[in-house]
Order: sequence, then structure tokens, then C-alpha cells
Amino acid sequence: MPNSPLVFGDFLESLRLQDFSITTGHYLRLEALLSRIGPDCRPQDLKTILCPIFATNETEQERFYKHYDEFFNYGSSTES
Repeated sequence: MPNSPLVFGDFLESLRLQDFSITTGHYLRLEALLSRIGPDCRPQDLKTILCPIFATNETEQERFYKHYDEFFNYGSSTES
């Protein structure tokens, strides 16, 4: 996954459509975070790192995780 907040542009817009507040500050924090973690972070691990940037309470945290999984299609695989 490339280290660029632009990769997350569609995701951030989808969060906005889910009534999350997305500001310039969120983009700046995302950019700073991505520059620190590097390219080796797995997408599933990334959601727990990103969540505190966008979710301000437990309800939003649950919504964020659910939306992240749906958006990036992590909840639909059938693992044995």
C-alpha cells in the first residue's frame, strides 16, 4: 500500500458521507502517520492505527471499523 494520503481520498470521502467529520487536520494527521509507519504495515493493522484519528468515541470507533472493513472488502472473505 503506497504511503500517501491520496490513496485514502475515496475512503475519507466515504467517511464524510457516513457523517464523520473530516477536516484538513485529519488529512495532515493521516499524512504524518503514514510517513512514520512505512509501507510494511498490513492494511488490517492500519485500521486500528487510523481509527483514533477519525473516531472520537466508542460508537464512532465501531462504525469506523465496520466501514473500513466494508470499504476495503475485508469482511466478505470466507476463511476456514
